[in-house]
Amino acid sequence: MKKHKWCSLALVICILIPIFTSCKASTASSESKSTQEKTYQFEWIGWGGTDYVGGSLEKYCKQLNTELPDVNWTFSDAIVRGSDAMVSEAEAACRRGVNAIITLLPSAAMMDVCEKYHVYLGGADDSVDDSTLKYLEKSKYWLGVNPHGGDEQAGYDAAQQLYNEGIRGVVLISQTPGQPSPDLRFQGMKKFLADHPDMKSLGEYQGDNKPQGLSNLISLYGNKIQGALLTGASQGGLAGCINDIKTSGLDIKLGCIDMDTCSGDAFKSGVLLFDAGGNNIDVGVMTVVAYNAVTGNYNGPVYMYPKFINVTNMDQYNDFVKYINGTVPAFTGDELRKYMRKYNPEATDADYVKYIEDEFTLENVMKRHASLVK
Repeated sequence: MKKHKWCSLALVICILIPIFTSCKASTASSESKSTQEKTYQFEWIGWGGTDYVGGSLEKYCKQLNTELPDVNWTFSDAIVRGSDAMVSEAEAACRRGVNAIITLLPSAAMMDVCEKYHVYLGGADDSVDDSTLKYLEKSKYWLGVNPHGGDEQAGYDAAQQLYNEGIRGVVLISQTPGQPSPDLRFQGMKKFLADHPDMKSLGEYQGDNKPQGLSNLISLYGNKIQGALLTGASQGGLAGCINDIKTSGLDIKLGCIDMDTCSGDAFKSGVLLFDAGGNNIDVGVMTVVAYNAVTGNYNGPVYMYPKFINVTNMDQYNDFVKYINGTVPAFTGDELRKYMRKYNPEATDADYVKYIEDEFTLENVMKRHASLVK
């Protein structure tokens, strides 16, 4: 009799085990699905990550993907294909289910697309012209912009550094007029020249091929050129100009805005006397703004203006690479989370803007992360 009871019990256990296992697997699957549903999708529509600045912008966002488990950044290089491609990419991203889009050049057409799909739109790494901004601010889906403040001051500082080194004859190299950041940097350089009439501009180039522009100016002015001021280093601008100088055999010093992969070697060789960087954080710090919006904590657009970090020697460059664009981001996920209202309901946009603007200096980042960076 006992034997029959034990057999019956064993049979019941055998029946229940797969049911229990199935329920447990089903619960795990549900939990996994629930976790996936809480991941917020943000897309950066930029120019790609092949150059130093573009790669650094994407690098920081990827670091935040790891440090903030409920955030996932994806990337598009649609800007290089023109404004129509940007609008098309915005619509494609909306259809894929992104919750927010950040782009270098937000437009009225992109805002119309985002409103259609109830997706937030913001800007980063460049200013927005007044007429476009007026249109964007009419929408409840406009996040604001982090253009990285101080473009004009960075241009002024670049000229100042060359002046401090005794350089008096310079040429100015910039992009085709019309993009706010390079235009402001160019204005800053010209303002310094106006304030210091003993420093002369021998010639200027504004176009899509900076190295060709410098080469042409070298042909015109030769050894009268003591220095060249560049409003941007990306897409081969700085590297190409360094090559022009080497080819010419002239002793021309450079002041530049935007870091590049060649900046370290250029400081080491002595050809580069000034470089301003730090705009690698511009997209990433918009994570908090987008996150607050998509989690139901939107309080209107946010505008922040962290300053450039000026580098004038090899030691500063090494610290910049280590602390600003290194393995530990300048603002970690834990530091950003303090300003996400889902986790800290008392956090305000004003507090966040002040935090980013005040804390983004090389000295402050080194101090905050002294125990994190090896």
